Amino acid sequence: MNDTMRSLKIFGYFLYRDFYVNMFKSRDFWINSIILYPLVAIISFGYLLPRTFFTGITPLFVTIIFAGNSIIHILSQSEDYNIGLLEDIEHDRYVDYQITILSPRLVIFERILFSSLFTFLLLLPYYPIGKLLLQSTIDTSNTNWFMIFIMLYLGLFCFCAYHAMAACVMKGSYQIMQLWARFNIPMIMLGGLWVPWYTMKAFSPTVAYILLINPAIYITEGFRQAFVGGDQFLPYWICISALAAYSLIFTLCAFYFFKKKLDHI
Repeated sequence: MNDTMRSLKIFGYFLYRDFYVNMFKSRDFWINSIILYPLVAIISFGYLLPRTFFTGITPLFVTIIFAGNSIIHILSQSEDYNIGLLEDIEHDRYVDYQITILSPRLVIFERILFSSLFTFLLLLPYYPIGKLLLQSTIDTSNTNWFMIFIMLYLGLFCFCAYHAMAACVMKGSYQIMQLWARFNIPMIMLGGLWVPWYTMKAFSPTVAYILLINPAIYITEGFRQAFVGGDQFLPYWICISALAAYSLIFTLCAFYFFKKKLDHI
């Protein structure tokens, strides 16, 4: 019992330390993250791109496109705060100190939990600001805002676990570009970025069902279900269950590859 309480306290200290360090980042970081990035992304994905690539658009159509582009923000933000593990192993080796006083599995889980919570706080204002800026350009008459935030956190946790696993698998930071070229970009492009799953199914049921192995599908479908509603998108319970399952798989794989990488006891 004493060992358990000690581990929980150390886990809490590491979590507090990560929040403390990151909350006091430069003013430029917060301006870029909270103001400039949302403004550019909202104008691009909610206004310019739909009108550039499509004709005869409606507020409902723009909403579907805007919701689907959530996968870009989730994948990029989750990568930023987990690939740092790989850079730490290559240079600072702070993780060596961590695993001497805390279970290596808890060290990895703390990184996943912190990064998912911190990136959630960064992206939390994005959708309310999007509605404020786009106004009637998007249709939020049936939007479930609570479910949007649920999907946001589940998606971030899933891909934070995925990138923690990737950091433990890669041999060095020189492979980050390979990660994006071979896995992340295909995952985005085949994950419902522009096209909902029901459209894929209408085109080719076989291809559509194969693409269900892509965890990104459950994020884009979950967001579209939360924004638009209706029975054309995958139900909430399927998206939530799939993301929970992938989160567990990625976390367990991160434990395994972390042990192989550091050869800890």
